[in-house]
Amino acid sequence: MGGRWIEIGMAVVLVGAPLAARADDPPAPASTPALAGAAAWARVVGNTVTGTTPDGPYSELFAPDGTLTIVDNDGKADGRWALKGDKICTRVDDEEEECRAVEAQGADGAFVDEGGTRYPFTILPGNPKGL
Repeated sequence: MGGRWIEIGMAVVLVGAPLAARADDPPAPASTPALAGAAAWARVVGNTVTGTTPDGPYSELFAPDGTLTIVDNDGKADGRWALKGDKICTRVDDEEEECRAVEAQGADGAFVDEGGTRYPFTILPGNPKGL
């Protein structure tokens, strides 16, 4: 009786074999590699990021000259950014400087604070919101 189960199992394996990828099939699309630090930041500079924090939604433009503009529930504010090591540090108005790690993969990314909390965002090319 055990031999019959082996035969059925082999038949199932052989029937499924044509579903496997063939050498002449086109390769699967490569996913965009995940970036961190300066490489991830290069995807953000000159573009707008949009996301949501516990305080609500925001949009932030990081200009190549080191300035930033943010619009959130508190209104519009200007500030400065600087890359320090593998972290992006920002200062808006008279607030304390905040430094966070940055990750990016394609049009998605995240800021990661010192405690490891991730704040996902979407990268929009250029300044589509007129910040």
